[in-house]
Amino acid sequence: KIKLNNRKELKRIEDFFTNKLGCQAKLFPSARAAISVILKFLKFDRSKEVFTDRWSSHCLFNTIGAFTNVSTSFSKPDLVICIHKWGEIKKISLRKNFYIIEDSVDSIILDKKNLFPNNGEFEIISLPKIIGSITGGLVLSKSKKFLKFCEKEQKKNVALGVYQARKKFESYRNNKNFNTWLYHESWNTYVEGNCLSDIKNNLKNYDINKRIIFERLKKVNKYLDINHYFKGRVGPVLPIDITKVR
Repeated sequence: KIKLNNRKELKRIEDFFTNKLGCQAKLFPSARAAISVILKFLKFDRSKEVFTDRWSSHCLFNTIGAFTNVSTSFSKPDLVICIHKWGEIKKISLRKNFYIIEDSVDSIILDKKNLFPNNGEFEIISLPKIIGSITGGLVLSKSKKFLKFCEKEQKKNVALGVYQARKKFESYRNNKNFNTWLYHESWNTYVEGNCLSDIKNNLKNYDINKRIIFERLKKVNKYLDINHYFKGRVGPVLPIDITKVR
């Protein structure tokens, strides 16, 4: 059964993460949708260029390419997507005249002070990766103008949001897969009511998953020196130097 958006429920979810992360959070159907909102806010078109890492997920190339140009050569980008993979902070050594999206889609933040490690204008998080919900992406920003823009975008594309939500739930119910996620992902900014309910029901997993990952890191630290992972954020995966594994 399709349910329309409940603005109060939407705000409760956003307030939950705003309080946890110490920065205003806005909810969209996915982190890709959040990127599309950022690009629209910045009025990016084919005259602009967005840098992302060469080995980035194809979803980034699809989303960026729907609005502007993708580059894997760090020459003169207008925007940089800085990917903090699995909670590992990636620092940009030289800050030039470009915007930054801190891509923390699979990071669980332990310390509020650890947001915006490159002083970026935006930071994105994927809820399926950190709380196990079927849908949902957060964008965090300190810009009041951008946050107002987000609120307007959240009210658009109702029919598309309802359609995409139905397809996502059908896909998950039938084969525990999310093979419909890319359909119109760059244009869908409306979070359907069933998606809101699913996210709300999984909010408890934020603290549960954070505790589980942190406890595992402490256990591994008894045998390997991984103190560099205790820097205010963790990820669901712990990459270990092969030379240290016996």
